[in-house]
Amino acid sequence: MTEAEARPHGLDHRPLPVLEDEPDRRWSGLTSTRLALLSGLLYLPFTVLGYGTDVDITNVLRSGESLLEGRYRYSRPPGALPYEALVGVLDRVGGPTAVSLASAVMAVILLVLLGRLVADELGERRARVAVAVVATQPWFWLAATSLG
Repeated sequence: MTEAEARPHGLDHRPLPVLEDEPDRRWSGLTSTRLALLSGLLYLPFTVLGYGTDVDITNVLRSGESLLEGRYRYSRPPGALPYEALVGVLDRVGGPTAVSLASAVMAVILLVLLGRLVADELGERRARVAVAVVATQPWFWLAATSLG
């Protein structure tokens, strides 16, 4: 065996280059979808803290309540009928916890879709990075766990 064959990476001791498209085996079990679902589990404890700090929450709740009573009073012009109706129903069924849980579920759905979109265009590694960055961003976290 020659000296060059005995060396693991040739004569210059540098590791072989890793191509961007080559799969990263260390993280192969953690897909962007699993990372999004894990983020949803992290959001759960925060869903029991109430409606949040949005200044419009009182008006949105009144609007949802008025819809359930058979009339529509928008929260602010021009109104957001589907959102106000959903908040009204969820508030009546489960209070602030149900409203916050619905918000967290929608956040997880958004993270899953973001992961799929980025994975289709740029690969699974970058999809995991995109989901992790968005899921841990403080404003997204706040929006995912309350109406704040």
